[in-house]
Amino acid sequence: MISKAQDKKLELQERKKVLVVDDNEDALMLEKILFAEVGFEVLEAKNASSGIAIAKTDKPDVVVMDMRLPDMGGIEAARILRQDKETCSIPIVFVTGSVMPGEIRDLEVAAISNSALISKPINTITFAKDVGDFMNVKQMLDLTARRAIIERLRVRS
Repeated sequence: MISKAQDKKLELQERKKVLVVDDNEDALMLEKILFAEVGFEVLEAKNASSGIAIAKTDKPDVVVMDMRLPDMGGIEAARILRQDKETCSIPIVFVTGSVMPGEIRDLEVAAISNSALISKPINTITFAKDVGDFMNVKQMLDLTARRAIIERLRVRS
């Protein structure tokens, strides 16, 4: 039988970590509240450089990053994360208040793998669920890919 303390510890170990990177205090606070309400452990950064450092040390399950930050753009920060073996596979959800064709093209040109885009104003009812769904789809695709590789290896043996 599991004690309440063990159950709580297990629950904390299973919680997903989200790193929210946004220089707008109101947006940062709102996103933190929305993620905390659905059980995420929330880390925060107010600029890209801090976000990169936190991602490298705390290894969040997902990074939610504003596209426009005071020290560098979200795409540039994502490129830095993708170049580091410790952070290269962390899903990134970009959040922006200005979804213009040029920015969407920038995302395509940057070819940031394992990323998504949500426009502001965010839907407070679905925001955290949308991010969670993106993470779950990625995990399912990873699992499917791993199974396919294992199956190919079995066939070769």
